[in-house]
Amino acid sequence: MRERIRSLMSAATVVGVSITLASCSSESKSTPAPGDQVALGTINDHCPVLGFKKVNPEAPVVEYKSHRIGFCCDKCPKTWAEWSDEKKDAFVARQLD
Repeated sequence: MRERIRSLMSAATVVGVSITLASCSSESKSTPAPGDQVALGTINDHCPVLGFKKVNPEAPVVEYKSHRIGFCCDKCPKTWAEWSDEKKDAFVARQLD
């Protein structure tokens, strides 16, 4: 029974990631150069949700505990909002290291 639950949870995770990837399929109109997070005023240069995509200067920015978080598209801030504070704190800590 536990193995079945793990299998179902893994499948649900894959589906969730696939949906997120599909919803953010549009490319950024302008791709920031490395270090542009300073120009954007964000602590990150890659999207926290889709880490392989650069922050899009035209996408929303979210304030979290006095830090500006940038995203690659309009949909990723909604996913970020669903993250636990622990997951958000871990992301911020990695950016500040």
